[in-house]
Amino acid sequence: CVITYPKAGTTWTQEIVWLVCNEADTEMAKTTNLEDRFPCLELPVPGIKTIAKSPSPRFIKTHLPHGVCPPDIWRKGAKVVYTTRNPKDVSVSVYHFLRLLTATNFKGTFSQFFPLFADKWAIYGGFWYHVLGFWKRRDEPNILFMTYEEMLQDTPKAIRKIASYLEKDLTDEQVRKIAFHCSFDQMKNNPSANMSWMQETGVWKNNEFTNNGGLMRKGKVGDWRNHYTQVQSEEVDRLNREILEPHDLSFVYDL
Repeated sequence: CVITYPKAGTTWTQEIVWLVCNEADTEMAKTTNLEDRFPCLELPVPGIKTIAKSPSPRFIKTHLPHGVCPPDIWRKGAKVVYTTRNPKDVSVSVYHFLRLLTATNFKGTFSQFFPLFADKWAIYGGFWYHVLGFWKRRDEPNILFMTYEEMLQDTPKAIRKIASYLEKDLTDEQVRKIAFHCSFDQMKNNPSANMSWMQETGVWKNNEFTNNGGLMRKGKVGDWRNHYTQVQSEEVDRLNREILEPHDLSFVYDL
């Protein structure tokens, strides 16, 4: 089970986990939509009944906060990979994502969006408490806590870490193969992973999707500097000090 706050490295983590568990079968990954291989628990399609009927091992993603995740995750010891990302880059990514969605029809500026993100309880229970809930369980045997920044800084090392946690043996060639397949440029241009096929369903505002670079814009650490004011940056720093730093959790904001 891959769990993340939205836009914190979800798709990237899903693809790595699936490949680690499927002998680095990049050909299958290129020809089968990630949403079919790794469905979202809380979305109506394919739906929880379809997921329940899937053969084991099931691959499931969710953005649900810790407190409302299905209890069986903890009771039955499901393997959880939780990925987080620094909140400044997350907020920028969520902002651009909302501008793509037809359902939200959001057309505002980042400054108009920021107070919503900075609300400690908004959007899946708020970024800070979402991360904190899983951080507190990071030492339990069925949770692997990862960060986007460590995955980007040394992707092969991150792949090996995930494989070890999932008790999968990978050759050096398989690690190299997965790392290349999951590099930003490859993912961005892979229709099975970049969700471009959803343009046909009306999920995306097609002009915005095309003009904004699609679901995966830049994949960098530090793009927040192109959007944030000093006041906004200080507000995120304050929330970090208030909620996360007392629990020894901090973030990397530039690489």
